[in-house]
Amino acid sequence: MSGEDHALTRLMAILGRLGRLNEDFVSEVCGRHGIQPSEFRVLSLLHETGPDGVRPATIGRWVLQTAGGLAATLRRLEADDRIERTDDPDDGRGKLISLTPSGEELHDVIGGDLAERYRFALDHVDLDRALDQVIQLTAAFEQFGNHPQSSSWGSAPVPLS
Repeated sequence: MSGEDHALTRLMAILGRLGRLNEDFVSEVCGRHGIQPSEFRVLSLLHETGPDGVRPATIGRWVLQTAGGLAATLRRLEADDRIERTDDPDDGRGKLISLTPSGEELHDVIGGDLAERYRFALDHVDLDRALDQVIQLTAAFEQFGNHPQSSSWGSAPVPLS
């Protein structure tokens, strides 16, 4: 194995571990608030996209959740008055999903808790540099499997195409 191949397989292992560590991190915070990480991912996407609503299929593509898993996530959020479904004006049979005030409040509370924990965990990290590198890594992987690009998150509304 070449030196570059070794570096790439090491990167793969570290990214896998980082993903699992981050999921544990998010799961613990979400659990304290009585929701699943999948529910928080939906709340976060809806928060980023604004009040107009998003089609369920688009949400599933962004949060990388199967149709069945997403349906269960949306049912839980709707039952807890965190999201609402409205008629899609462009599709008479379709629905749009948007945050309720309660969903926006929960997003902000959990987001604040996560930010506090990330701030503590990443105290020694150059956050701007790390963010740029993670965006580059994410964009590199998004090109496979026809995933929407997330490179503009945080600098503009989430592109939903």
